[in-house]
Amino acid sequence: MSVSRLQRALIITAFLAALAALPISALATTTPPPDAGLYTSYALGTDYQTVTWTVCGTTQTTEGCYGSGTLGPFGHAAALIESSPVVDFATGTVVRYIYVADNASVSVSGDLDVTLYVYKKVDVVSSSSDAITVTLVKPVLVHGLRGGAGTSTYMAGNENYIYVATNIYPWAVRVQRTNLTHQVQTAQATPQADVTAITSDYYGNVTVTFGGPPNGTAGSLQFDINGNSLGTPTTNVYMLNTSAALQTSSLPTTDAFPAARMQIRPRQAPAAVQPTGN
Repeated sequence: MSVSRLQRALIITAFLAALAALPISALATTTPPPDAGLYTSYALGTDYQTVTWTVCGTTQTTEGCYGSGTLGPFGHAAALIESSPVVDFATGTVVRYIYVADNASVSVSGDLDVTLYVYKKVDVVSSSSDAITVTLVKPVLVHGLRGGAGTSTYMAGNENYIYVATNIYPWAVRVQRTNLTHQVQTAQATPQADVTAITSDYYGNVTVTFGGPPNGTAGSLQFDINGNSLGTPTTNVYMLNTSAALQTSSLPTTDAFPAARMQIRPRQAPAAVQPTGN
């Protein structure tokens, strides 16, 4: 066997060994999820006290609208977000969670609190239909936040956490998706300035923005997907994602990113996140 043929044989052997080590999912051609042709629309009811969902689109052999239902009642459905889907290809089942922040839920004391309602949405998709169920998992009282008339509510999330805030407090509350009874209140970066936005990017990083003219001293808190701090810029900054534009009409402005943060240093392991509260 010539040297070139021997080298070729060794390369092929190494390539086949690498393929054998890969999981089946990595070798298979990417398969679209069962609900790839379907979409869910949400309509806000009178005084934002209900939310109606409707699933329409196409399956392999049919098209149209396959189901509808109502979430609520709420005091005031102020912010909504969906989780990423969990797909079971064998059964055609797709599971998502819907989070609705109600900033006018009446507490036992009569105060208007912020409650996060968590719903589980299950689509079982066949070649010709979609069987849809939406059930309430749990209402979670977001400790540390109050709502009421004229209150704006902000919410963003990633695979691990939901961040919720209102424009009448200088902090946000972090809700762990896997344990809805535990919330973590983030540190106050600017004690005299209320939250003005919560934004996130494609990788699940989240920015909580505070103050800025004319709303007090500017500041921001930034977290990675695991809840670790990415820093506290002393100015108003935001994050962009790939699916929804950043609406700027009511956001504070800034002229420059803090020069003190423009540096490179050795990387340190992040401190573990310690959830507290119930």
